[in-house]
Amino acid sequence: QVCSMNEQLLVDGGTWAVDGSDFDCRQPKFLSDIVNSQDPRIELARGLDHYFVFEQADKTQTQATLFDPESGRRLRVKTDQPCTVLYTHNYPGVEHFRGGVIGRQYDSLCIETQKCPHQTCENGDHPARLLPSEQYRHSCTYAFDVANDILGE
Repeated sequence: QVCSMNEQLLVDGGTWAVDGSDFDCRQPKFLSDIVNSQDPRIELARGLDHYFVFEQADKTQTQATLFDPESGRRLRVKTDQPCTVLYTHNYPGVEHFRGGVIGRQYDSLCIETQKCPHQTCENGDHPARLLPSEQYRHSCTYAFDVANDILGE
């Protein structure tokens, strides 16, 4: 699922199924095919800036995999958080990178694992609320390696 957003790209409380959409990343696909999609939700954000909800939050299981077929670099993300924001650097020219390089659209990718912003508990509390007396613990592992394909074979 993906959290639905309003015109200002703020989560509006709903979710929608990714089945058959350009957001369906359960099977490998090129990131360029997603960001160049004609889907109005992608056009509104000028790329990806969306909350993807995992089927099950389990820090022992890979939740997201990115693979560069040209270099063989692979990134696997494991987390105990229920969702992630996938952001594709949609607004070029704003950020200045190391060495004075000015960012171009889609130069970078951000994967932010976190609580789902649209969920509330039965008592009305938000699961991301943290009181001064509480501790916050969260697990996220980014593992890089080199593989022949996305599955590592």
